Amino acid sequence: MAVEQPKPNGEERSAILSNGGSDMQPYFMIKSVEKAFRLIEILSEKRFASTSDLTKALDMTKTNVHRLLLTLRKLGYVGVDSDGRRYFLSYKLFSLGCSVPERQAIVAQAYSKMENLARITHETINLAILADDKALYLEKIPSPEYLRIDTPIGQNDPCHTTALGKILLAGLSEEEQHLYLERQDPLQAYTNNTITDPKELVKALEKVRKLGYATDEEEILEGVCCLAVPVRDSQGNTIAAMSVSGPKVRMSKQRMDEIKGYLLEI
Repeated sequence: MAVEQPKPNGEERSAILSNGGSDMQPYFMIKSVEKAFRLIEILSEKRFASTSDLTKALDMTKTNVHRLLLTLRKLGYVGVDSDGRRYFLSYKLFSLGCSVPERQAIVAQAYSKMENLARITHETINLAILADDKALYLEKIPSPEYLRIDTPIGQNDPCHTTALGKILLAGLSEEEQHLYLERQDPLQAYTNNTITDPKELVKALEKVRKLGYATDEEEILEGVCCLAVPVRDSQGNTIAAMSVSGPKVRMSKQRMDEIKGYLLEI
């Protein structure tokens, strides 16, 4: 859906042009607000960051970064670890994101199927979408088992390392996959099983498209296995991915074959 951007009035257009065109900051940009949002983006990418890390990334003084952090903490958007050294985003930001209609529609479409899978498999069920080249977790139903995989809602994982991510990548066109690989060069290894060769990943995605499901056998975390299938819209486009995740001790080949059957039936 196309969204019409607000057009600047004559005064704003003159100011933008007088500031040197598109390469310059428009006069109505508030630097402190821009820096605050950039800080939030950095914490989203790094998950945890110290004041020194943020000072370097933002090209600001440590005093000003500290003031930004104190403000965001006061507002409830940023937390700090027990040592008081590393900062992270709180779930308040995610709660705002949950109000996005697209997210609500996808969860509404998939949740009953997630409940059925959870009841049948007794493993953790996850739902994710592609966001900023990563698999972003929208919803989950945790396993009732004591030993379980529990990924926080709002977390994002590299697509090449997870079954969810492979489903999302397989739903892209060849051109989009090529651009993704350019942006992710090199593919980072998380375990000995992580796919780090772009050609091997392309072959894996072709296989995913043919079979209709993807697997992750200790590719992002040792001891964790996962199977995933696409969630499609009425035109057949992949809009999300749904997975069943469990510890390797319960995910034998026979068990994974059973779960694969359940996933392909939904």
